[in-house]
Amino acid sequence: MNLLNFTTPFPDEQSCKLKWKEMRDKAGIVCPHCGSTAHYWKSDKECYECKKCKYRQSLRCNTIMHM
Repeated sequence: MNLLNFTTPFPDEQSCKLKWKEMRDKAGIVCPHCGSTAHYWKSDKECYECKKCKYRQSLRCNTIMHM
């Protein structure tokens, strides 16, 4: 995919975030703090929160995009 092809399905930041979240949800989220796979999405903070230990992680956490 080149840059011109990328901007068609993802014209803005929100569409990119929604696709990235869809891919993360499909792959499964594992808490880096306690290892639990039970989590929920906090839309006000745009992050996942572990149901067990309440650790929060962003969409980029534990991915190649994590800095």
